[in-house]
Amino acid sequence: MSRVVDMLSGWVILTMASTRTLDVAASLTAAGIECWAPQRVERRMGRGRKRKEVVTLPLAIAPGFVFARASRLSALLADRAAMTSPHPRYRILRDGERIPLVADTALTALRAAEERFRVSHLKTLRRGRLAVGTELRFGQGALAGLTGIVEGEGAGGPRVRIGNGFTLTIASYLIGTDVVREASKPITGTTA
Repeated sequence: MSRVVDMLSGWVILTMASTRTLDVAASLTAAGIECWAPQRVERRMGRGRKRKEVVTLPLAIAPGFVFARASRLSALLADRAAMTSPHPRYRILRDGERIPLVADTALTALRAAEERFRVSHLKTLRRGRLAVGTELRFGQGALAGLTGIVEGEGAGGPRVRIGNGFTLTIASYLIGTDVVREASKPITGTTA
């Protein structure tokens, strides 16, 4: 059974040299063409004079492949037909004479992998200790919309008091993400 992919919501596959993947995605995005290259961030020791520093590098999860909105196919074809292009070299993937389209649902596995890499990277970051009395706001999960106050530091992260006597320990890598954010200023006075 063949599936029909809508031109407005589908994606075309662009191929290029694996080292140019993120450059092509950035260049096309800057030109107003919606595209997506799944990526992850890797932490490495620097080179040369910076060999004692830890540097972060964005890397493509699928090197050599960028997904561009099918609704912009005419602009991509015009760019490829031009004698010169402001973008790094890329090709539009073809199957004989036709250009295959990819549905949004077909990319869910890549989006999930990108999210797993993002969470994994967050876990490697080490945060400093939060000052006692710092207010935290929960944005997602079971505690969404609640506010807590840091009471101290536990083994896994800061201990946060929410309401009357309800205290929990929060994984420190979640602070600063969409799940838990610091409020604008620490709470001082008799409540802290």
